[in-house]
Amino acid sequence: MDASDHTSPRRPRRSKAAIETAIQKAAISQIKKKGFAGALVTDIVKQAKIEPIVFYNRYKNLDDFYENFAKRFDNWVTDSTSRELTSATPTSKIAPTIETIMNSLVADKLMTEMLRWEVADRNEITQRSLQLREKELEELVKKLTEHVSPECGVDCKTLISLIVAGIYYLALLKDRTSFAGIDINTPEGKQQVSAAVRLLEQLLAESNPGAAPGN
Repeated sequence: MDASDHTSPRRPRRSKAAIETAIQKAAISQIKKKGFAGALVTDIVKQAKIEPIVFYNRYKNLDDFYENFAKRFDNWVTDSTSRELTSATPTSKIAPTIETIMNSLVADKLMTEMLRWEVADRNEITQRSLQLREKELEELVKKLTEHVSPECGVDCKTLISLIVAGIYYLALLKDRTSFAGIDINTPEGKQQVSAAVRLLEQLLAESNPGAAPGN
C-alpha cells in the first residue's frame, strides 16, 4: 500500500473573509457560554477550526480582538430604539421605547454578556463602552423628555433613568433568578414592567397636557 494512502485529507482552503467569519461565530458562541471574561483564545480557535497562529496574525491578543468586537455594541441603544424614537406623539413614545430595550435585552444574550462584562471588569475596553453607552442613554432620555414641561411637577428624567437601570439589572439576572418576583424571561414579568412604564407614560401625559397624544 502506498504511504500516501495514510495521509489525512487536507481541509479545504478558506478565504480570509471565511476565516474571520468563523472566528466571529466562535467568539459569539464562547461568550454566550462563558461570558467575555471566561472565553479563551484556545476555545475560540478550536471552535473556529483554525491554528492559533491564524488568530494571532489578525489580532495581537484577546484584548485586541475584543476591542474590535465590542464596537458592534457602540450604537446598540440607538439601533434598537430608532423606530420608537421617530414616533409622532411626544409622550406616547416613552413606553414603546423602554419596552423595546427590555425585549431586546431578553432576546440578545450577547448584549447581556457585554453589560455583565462592563460591570464586572474595569479595563480600557469596558470603560470605553460604558462612556459611549452613557452618552447614548443620556441622549435617549433627552429625546423622550424633550416635550415635557419643567412646570409639570414630574422629574421624568430621573424616573425614566431609574426604570431603564432597573431593566438593565433584571436583564443581568435573567439567567439566574428573578428580582422581587419579576422575571422578564416570562410574559408575566414583561407585563409587570410594561404596566409600570405605561403608568409613567400616562402620568406624564396627564401632568403635561400640551404634550398629550394627539396634540
